[in-house]
Amino acid sequence: MVNDSYGFHLEAPRCRDRLTNTPVMLLPGLEERSVYVGDIPEVHDNLSEIRRIFQKHEECFPKEGEMSRTLNADMLEAPASFHLKPGSKFPRAYNKKYSPGQITTLCEYRDQMVKAGKMRRSSSPASCNPLLIQKKDNSYRVCVNFIPVNKLIAPMAWPLPDPITEIYKLQGCEFLSFWDCKDGYLQSPIAEDSRFLTAVAFPDGLYEYNVLPMGLIDSMQWYTRHMGEVFSTIKERLGNFVDDMATGDGTFHLHFRTVEEVLARMDMFNGSFSGKKSAFFVKQREFLGRIVGDSRISADPKKLFKMEYWPVPQNVTELRGFVGFALFLCDFISNFSAMAAPLFPLYKLHKDPNAFVEKWMSDPKYMKAFRDIQVALVTAPVLIMMDHKRPVIISADTSDFATGHVVAHCL
Repeated sequence: MVNDSYGFHLEAPRCRDRLTNTPVMLLPGLEERSVYVGDIPEVHDNLSEIRRIFQKHEECFPKEGEMSRTLNADMLEAPASFHLKPGSKFPRAYNKKYSPGQITTLCEYRDQMVKAGKMRRSSSPASCNPLLIQKKDNSYRVCVNFIPVNKLIAPMAWPLPDPITEIYKLQGCEFLSFWDCKDGYLQSPIAEDSRFLTAVAFPDGLYEYNVLPMGLIDSMQWYTRHMGEVFSTIKERLGNFVDDMATGDGTFHLHFRTVEEVLARMDMFNGSFSGKKSAFFVKQREFLGRIVGDSRISADPKKLFKMEYWPVPQNVTELRGFVGFALFLCDFISNFSAMAAPLFPLYKLHKDPNAFVEKWMSDPKYMKAFRDIQVALVTAPVLIMMDHKRPVIISADTSDFATGHVVAHCL
């Protein structure tokens, strides 16, 4: 039980955040929308005010089973549009057989999208085939193979934000909120004259998207552009990469106003957040693959656990997967380029798996490099966030096979 400022007793079911296992509680009055807030003293003291602003903008959080709203095209500079390369010939979906269970899945997906206003019947000269990806529980996820259409579209040059730069916007913030945009691209409207390019051949007819689908070229760029417009007034305080966002402030009352502004902007543009994937008024959480909080940044323990038990690569594809995963967290490793240098020449052996194994077994330096990277990541330090107001020292080093640098604060 939590007392609010008016003397009422509010039931606040407590639980653990699904990402960081930190204490959170379900916001009273918004249980159906799965809105979670931090289980901290400042939240308890201001619970009624927090509940007020979330109830005012509760339509931003669809209920379980509901789809997201679609951004108001009239509020945006332009809906998503696509330009064809000269001489393009429209692809046509090939006839494909489906099992009765697959047909049911496809029809249910189509009906859900049509009901939500995300799709409509189409007379497009182009069409693509749906893809059914089997999940662990043997159910299917519906995707679309847009590769034939993507080859016809001239790519958009809209720049994407740098994830690390977005994370460092949270420097010096004690109170944080993390926002997940429900259904991602499916919130962004498509221009009327571009919708025919999204046509999908279902077993019983042709349907096209009214919104951006996953897999279509430039969907990420257009969605990033639209989110930038929605939150243009607070972009300096908002870390945003595609459909993941984070806001932070040094005091609770400043953060309260920021949260209220984010909700108001999203509501004004008719957008939606996922309540169960978001968390508000917390001290730390996972954001873009890092654990962020208290002006510090550390590697996600789940990713470090995966790295610790990574199997020894048996071919170039597996080696690329390991190195690529390590590169994602290489900012936590001193001398990473020197550690990984012995592994890169093995990329040349991608055509002959046997040659890769023979080369790997012939010299212990490859296994040593593999293990050194594992150990370095598992024992990775916690880094502080860059404070651009303080003086820094930059140390750089280069050699014939490795280049690196360290940025440190002057204490």
